[in-house]
Amino acid sequence: MGFPRDYFYEEDESNVTIGNTYFRSLLTTNKKDRASQIEKTKILSLIYRYLDKFIQFPNLNLPSLKHSGDIEKAALSLREYWGLGVEPIPKYG
Repeated sequence: MGFPRDYFYEEDESNVTIGNTYFRSLLTTNKKDRASQIEKTKILSLIYRYLDKFIQFPNLNLPSLKHSGDIEKAALSLREYWGLGVEPIPKYG
């Protein structure tokens, strides 16, 4: 791969707090897949921190949703909050 050997042994400086990661079913998700997801989250955090030095990311604009597990109601609430209506979102570009 061309990477120096030390690259693979560097210190973990991500200091990322991983909260709940949701899988379709915790019963069928094995420990290896959960560990992989945690490592991917750490890598994404490092990439975000790096890019944040050069890019002005927009503020997160999410409503407080209180639809305990009802994804359809949550999606409708979000579309209403963002003023998207109920029709398909048009493709741009």
